[in-house]
Amino acid sequence: MKRPMISIRNIAICLAFAGLYAPLNHAQDLSKYRQFSLGASLDEVSKQIDQRPNDASVIQERPTTIQQMEWWPVSLNSLTKIEPVEKVLFSFYGHTLYKLEATYDSNATAGLTATDMIRAISASYGTPTAVENGLATPASTTYDATQPTVAQWEDGRYTVSLMRDSGLNTFELVIVSKQLNALAEASAIAAAKQELADAPQNAVAREKKAADDLEIERQENLKVFRP
Repeated sequence: MKRPMISIRNIAICLAFAGLYAPLNHAQDLSKYRQFSLGASLDEVSKQIDQRPNDASVIQERPTTIQQMEWWPVSLNSLTKIEPVEKVLFSFYGHTLYKLEATYDSNATAGLTATDMIRAISASYGTPTAVENGLATPASTTYDATQPTVAQWEDGRYTVSLMRDSGLNTFELVIVSKQLNALAEASAIAAAKQELADAPQNAVAREKKAADDLEIERQENLKVFRP
C-alpha cells in the first residue's frame, strides 16, 4: 500500500508553526505573542510593526481613549518561509496594549484540526486550562460551531483563547490582560451611558448648527441672486 504524499508546503507550514511557538515554550508567559507584550505602549508597538502612532484608529475618546491598530504580516520570502498569520489587531487602553487578536491565514491552517492547533499553541502556553468538547484528547477532531472558543490558557493576569469561525474556516488567537480589559469594558459602558445622557443636548446642538448653516447660505445667496 502506498503512503499518502505530504507536500513540501504542508511540511513548511508545520515547521513555521513550530518555529513560531518554540521560543516561548519554556517561559509559558501568557502576556506575550511573538515579539509583542501586553502592557507595551502604542509607540512601542508602532515601531515594532513599522507604523506611526497616528495610524491607530480611535474607537473611543472619553472617559479613556481606546484605539486599535491593524498589522498584516507579509513573508519576505514565500519560498523559504510560510507566514501563518494573516492579520493582527492590537487594542490599546490609554495608549497601553491590552488585547491582541491574531487571525491565521486559512490556507496556512487548511486541514489542521482544532486538536492540531491546541497542540501547537500548547508548546507556547502549556496545558490549556479549559477545552471545549473534549478536544484535548488526541483522538477527538470534532468541533461544535456553536462554541467558538476551542481552548483557553489562563492565569491570574492574562487569558489566551483559541477561537474558530467555522463559517470562514479560520482560527484566531486572542490574548487579553484581565485588568486592562476590565477597565476598557467599564470605560466603554461609561461612554455609552454618557452618550445616551448627552443625546438630547446633542440633538438640539445639531439642529441649531443646521439652522445656522442654512442661514449663512441664505445670506450668501441673497447677495448674488438675480431673478
